[in-house]
Amino acid sequence: MKRGFRFRWLALFVPALLGAYGYWLVYDGNWLGAIYSSLRMYVLEMDIPESEVNVYIQIARWLAAAATTSVIVMVFQQFFAEIGLRWKLRHDDAVVVHGDGPRKETVVEAMGKHAIPMSGNTCLDAKKHVLAFEDDMQAIRYLQEHEKKLLTGRNKQVYFSAYEYEPSDYEQQGLIVSNHAVNCARLYWKEHWLRNGTEKKIALIGFGRYAQRLLEQALLVNVIAWREPIEYHVFGNDGDGFRKWYPCLSNVLAIGQADPQKDSIIFHPDVQEDGVVNLQMMDRIIIAQDSREENILCLNKLLRAGLDGNIHVLTDQQLMQQLQYMPERQRKNGPKEIIVFGDDAELYSAPVIMHGELSSAAREAHIAYVRKSPAEAIRSKYGSCQGCTRNGLCGDCTQAPRTWDDLTPFEKASNIASADHQAVKQALLEQIGQHGGMPAAKKELCRLEHERWCRFHYLHNWRYGPKRDDAARLHPSLVPFDDLSEAEQEKDWWAYSALLGEEA
Repeated sequence: MKRGFRFRWLALFVPALLGAYGYWLVYDGNWLGAIYSSLRMYVLEMDIPESEVNVYIQIARWLAAAATTSVIVMVFQQFFAEIGLRWKLRHDDAVVVHGDGPRKETVVEAMGKHAIPMSGNTCLDAKKHVLAFEDDMQAIRYLQEHEKKLLTGRNKQVYFSAYEYEPSDYEQQGLIVSNHAVNCARLYWKEHWLRNGTEKKIALIGFGRYAQRLLEQALLVNVIAWREPIEYHVFGNDGDGFRKWYPCLSNVLAIGQADPQKDSIIFHPDVQEDGVVNLQMMDRIIIAQDSREENILCLNKLLRAGLDGNIHVLTDQQLMQQLQYMPERQRKNGPKEIIVFGDDAELYSAPVIMHGELSSAAREAHIAYVRKSPAEAIRSKYGSCQGCTRNGLCGDCTQAPRTWDDLTPFEKASNIASADHQAVKQALLEQIGQHGGMPAAKKELCRLEHERWCRFHYLHNWRYGPKRDDAARLHPSLVPFDDLSEAEQEKDWWAYSALLGEEA
């Protein structure tokens, strides 16, 4: 029981106790009469003349009047608060935030004026809800307990802001799972993908859930033509777990050592012995341990060691502002900026948690793909399933789902990965003039898109198979680009054609 709640109940009953004792003295030990007269003081009634009022009754009647007034005020406050709450729920952007601790407060603050915080086990009948608990299992239990009120009904949506759970882990109609580390990685590489061709060696300090997601997203986004292979150096991990979790990734990447022909991932388990020496050779250093306080301490150690590199650190701006004692790094061109990413105010905002900012491009890409698919051409030509069936084209027609909601979680993730690479594709299209024009570059761009597609499938442990089998994770196109037929190679152009506005 909360302290404020206990105090209110105590303030409410103290007048009754004092008054009962005072009336007991006046009534010569009649407790029933004393209690009755004491309770009547709450409605401002006195059962004895003023001449018989003793000090206990005098104090009690003033306290009783104050208690009655506070109850009336509290009732009116709750009444108007309920009206205000119902009014807020009528707004299209209203969202009820459930949870506990500082995390819920951060989500409410980041979502703005239309967020409605709920505490305890209270659950309102609203259209939009966010689960922002400190523990994922606690959020799942809350969802199961209030499933009818949260998910039953028309146009209801629950957004689960999770630490460990991912979209494919908990599939349910009306539930959108938003993983904090995944969102952090996607937002980071959307802003800081390797535009600069001089950045070839990337260091990643830490290998918890944030650093792993950053590495996975880097492998999917930084698929860039006309540059030397990229080396990703992971400090503080031997890589055994990574190799076991992604056994198929070695088909497209070099694991454990640098390769002049393809991107590589190199692990450095002992940071203390050779960390600073190796870090001096890095073009970018990303400090991404799960603890943001530890990241600040790590940053401080690197600066005190005289490290003069391009440093990006996962932490909050507020923590960075508190570190006024840190030494200023001087270079020939002046102080070097430290890039801060992963601020809670951004990661817990409505566009991110509700996937509006991160998934809109993926939805648009899927729509473009459907329009360019054989299925859409068949539907447009025959206009109905009857006409299509008579011509024996059902097999082609079912190859492309009509809507985003028809897709499986894996297919949605594949579309999202493709959309995350759009900024790179756009930049490559702008550079085509420097590399012989479109005819000469088109095949290389298709080769690049095929490599990105293969990386995504290998990250999800798909393998080559002569016939596609989603359950077994087999696909016949998981081969080198040159081994594909010309028709299959052309399929990789659709993502670029959508950016160029080409018609199907």
